Amino acid sequence: MPDDTITAYCKEQASQEGSDLFLTFDPVEAVQGSDFICTDTWISMGQEEESAKRIKDFEGYQVFKSN
Repeated sequence: MPDDTITAYCKEQASQEGSDLFLTFDPVEAVQGSDFICTDTWISMGQEEESAKRIKDFEGYQVFKSN
């Protein structure tokens, strides 16, 4: 979890913008009501030798479109 000070700051900033911040480890809850989802790469530059392990480790965290 992020540091409580950072979380409080981000919640305040979100509130000032008319938005909200919530933290969750549940991927279904995280995307509920979303119009757009974007993920970062799992394999960073310079870590290509770890690609097979990272793909296996993150296999359950793939984003798929469902109707």
